Amino acid sequence: ARQQLADRSTRVRESLIPVLRQMSNFERKYLEAELVRDMTRIGRVVPRQEGHLVTEYWEDGEMFMDIRRRQLELERAKLDVDEQRKHLSKLRSVTRRQIKQQEKHELQQQQQQQQQQQQQQPHQQPEHEHDADGGFKVPLPPRATADSNAMSMDDIAEQDEVYRVRLSVIKRELGE
Repeated sequence: ARQQLADRSTRVRESLIPVLRQMSNFERKYLEAELVRDMTRIGRVVPRQEGHLVTEYWEDGEMFMDIRRRQLELERAKLDVDEQRKHLSKLRSVTRRQIKQQEKHELQQQQQQQQQQQQQQPHQQPEHEHDADGGFKVPLPPRATADSNAMSMDDIAEQDEVYRVRLSVIKRELGE
């Protein structure tokens, strides 16, 4: 019985050895193919012979080139957003000036109208001690801009916030 067990284990061992060798060869070939695939993806060390000296240098693969391309795209996008923010800043200052000029013009018109009314009715006193309008300042009507496409200060602030968020996203991606 012991002899039969020994024979049986020898036959099993002899039949497993070729299978294990075949599996080992298959695994080695698979790893070599994976290495070649990774080398083209990541990069590789390339030997270069210069006279009697052999030097090695790194050659970037597709992955590094893609990363560099993406960084360049992000840098361009960052420059574009910066440029748009500068333009928006200029637009904000122009809009502020226009609003101030418009308010000044409206105030002058209102003062002229009040002077004209006082000249037309010089001796009439209000019935009460308060102003004729009840003591409250009459709000100005909404402004009509000369350019219907002009942005309001709220629109400018909103757009500036959009640019600020886009810029922070781009900077975060550049840092990664």
